[in-house]
Amino acid sequence: MEEAKPGTGVRQSMTVTMDSQDPYCDFRASMEEMVAAHELWDWRCLQELLHCYLRLNEEKQHKVIVLAFTDLLMQPMSRTKEGHPSAPRHLTCYPGEM
Repeated sequence: MEEAKPGTGVRQSMTVTMDSQDPYCDFRASMEEMVAAHELWDWRCLQELLHCYLRLNEEKQHKVIVLAFTDLLMQPMSRTKEGHPSAPRHLTCYPGEM
């Protein structure tokens, strides 16, 4: 694992290098955490999130990243009291699910 690197905005997050048995589930769960933690409700912020994941990961991971991002956008999201969508607290993935 490499040293985490701080950033600003969505960029205020830390990047971490890791191996994964299920990259799809890991990327999707990570994206959900980022959406909730940074309250990324508008399209511009969500696009920035996607671009960050693509920029920080190898090209061979891009297909999985885009699939996870698309699924995140397509999931039904409940509304909070403020009217913003609420990202789920957890994600259940099963081996080979995509």
